[in-house]
Parts: sequence; structure tokens; C-alpha cells
Amino acid sequence: MSPTAKSSEFWNEWLKTGPENLDEWEHAIFLLDSVRLGLNDYASTYLSKAVISDLLEKIKNTNSNQQETRHISTGFKWLAAASIVIGITAGGLFWMGDKAKSDYNSHVSKLESAFSEKVNSTSAIQIVLLPDGSRVGLLPNSKISYGGDFNALHRKVLLSGEASFEVTKNTNKPFLVYANKVVTKVLGTRFIVRAYEAETEVKVNVQSGQVSVYRESADVKADYGKILNKGLLLLPNQQAVFSRKSEEFNKTLVEKPEILKSSEPDQPTFLYDEVSISQVFQDIEKAYGITIRYNEEGLKGCQLSASLNHESFDQKLEIICKTIKATYQKFDGQIIISGGSCE
Repeated sequence: MSPTAKSSEFWNEWLKTGPENLDEWEHAIFLLDSVRLGLNDYASTYLSKAVISDLLEKIKNTNSNQQETRHISTGFKWLAAASIVIGITAGGLFWMGDKAKSDYNSHVSKLESAFSEKVNSTSAIQIVLLPDGSRVGLLPNSKISYGGDFNALHRKVLLSGEASFEVTKNTNKPFLVYANKVVTKVLGTRFIVRAYEAETEVKVNVQSGQVSVYRESADVKADYGKILNKGLLLLPNQQAVFSRKSEEFNKTLVEKPEILKSSEPDQPTFLYDEVSISQVFQDIEKAYGITIRYNEEGLKGCQLSASLNHESFDQKLEIICKTIKATYQKFDGQIIISGGSCE
């Protein structure tokens, strides 16, 4: 990592002693480069400059202290061990580090006016009523905070842990939930946010209405009313999974999609007697609010005779696909039907 002319000469001579040494050399270099790259990528968000500088200095000092007479395999055992130690140390500093530097506490410290905090240290869900009439179901080992200016220009809540939200609709004042670098924006809907400090993922799933989620930009000042143009739109029965390590979103369906509540009288009964497959898919889309993509022309003459009124979402799809000899997969919050035949 800061090689001298003497150390470079030593390693070059060693590489010439046998071609079999090249693979081991490249592997060791790859490990160290990966660790350093990882530290650089996440330094501005998760680790202080002092911590990273200290870690890299330890590698450099250990490397410079290696004696040329030492058996070469020992050197590479150290290289591999150093990579593992740095990975564990960096991970530990992030996930198990000082709680005062957590995302939640960092936001609370920036609240300019008096704020309210609700902490659930019990084993049951606690109901919290917000000043705007919104209702929060706070799960055990979770906490939320909001400033004294809540409901002034916007409605901002800070969350650590998991909570369900039933938001009172107000198109003039967006409702914002900040949790582990993820911002959830709604106007009025029902959704769940799971964002525990010790977990590597943040999950947002929608029960009704529409929700927009996006990564809180590290270079945006603490203007909590500012909404980024780019966001991931979620509909009912969809969820966003945010990886805190890669800082990427993945849109999927919730684990167990549920039939949406509707005031319309004409709701699907899921009782079929020689009904076209296209109509069956339309019924499922209407009931669950989930898009189903399939080859309409290829399945044009296919019909279904079955009772699906007691089956779950996935069970319905399994029965349909078995009937038409097709398969399905979940992708980007939708259902993709592959193959199929009416024979």
C-alpha cells in the first residue's frame, strides 16, 4: 500500500522464482484493493477520516516491518488476515459503533426547536397519535421523533426501528419519514417502514395509496422539506428494499399480498367455470393491484374452471400456471407469466 523501492524489488524477485506464485500474489492484491475500495466508497457516510486513516496506516506499518528473511507464506497469510481484520473492523465500526453517531440520533441533534420522542420499550405495539391526526403503530424496541414545527410546512418524522403509518391526507403538506438514509414521502396512505440500526436493510411496504422512497443524499443540507426528483414509486402490495451497504433499492412484492379494500360493488369472486385466462388475470390485478404480464395472443383460447376464493395470491398463481402449463416469477413489483399452452 505505500511500497518502497526495496520492498518492490524483493517482491519482484520472489515472483520470478516460480509462475505458481503469480496467482497467490494477484489474489492478495485483489483482497487489499477490495478492502481499500470499500473503505473509500463508504467513508463519507459511515466512517470518519481518522478511523480510515488509522486502519490504512496499520497496514502500511505492518508491511514495512516485514523482514525479507521471513518465510514468504507467512507474508501472504498476513495479507489475507489483514484484509479480513479490516473488513470486520470497518463493519463493526459501522454496525456496532457509537450509537450517538447513528442516523437517527444525528437527525434528532439537528432539530432546531423542541421536539417530541416516543420510545417503545415494551413487548407490545404502541399507538402514537401525531398532531395532524396521523396514526403510528410503533413496534417494540423502536422510537420516533418529530420537531415542534411538525405540520408547519411539512410533516417530518424520524424513525429508528419499525412502525406502521396511517397518514391523514394533506396534499399541501407532504408526510416524510426519515430512517437509515431512506426517505419515505406520502400525502395520505397506509404503509410500514422497518429500519433498525443493527440491520443491513431498510424495508418500506405499501398497504394503500402511493408512496415515494429515495435515498437521502449525503450532500444535501438539512432541508427536510426538499424532495428529490428521482424516487422509487411504490403501489399497494409492493415494497422497496434498500441495502445500506450498496446503497441501492430493489422493488419487489410484499411477502404475502393481500386483497385491497374497495368501495366498488363489483368485486371478483374468484369462482370460475370455463372463464378465459385473460379475465382471470384481470380479476387478480383488480383485487390485488398487481400488474400481471403475459402473452395474451398465446393464451387467447385458454380457460379456467376452478374455485380460487380461499387461496392466497401465490396459490392462485400456482393453480393457474399448472393448468395452462406456465411458470411465473416476481420482478420489479410485477408478475411475469412465461410459456403456457391451451392443449
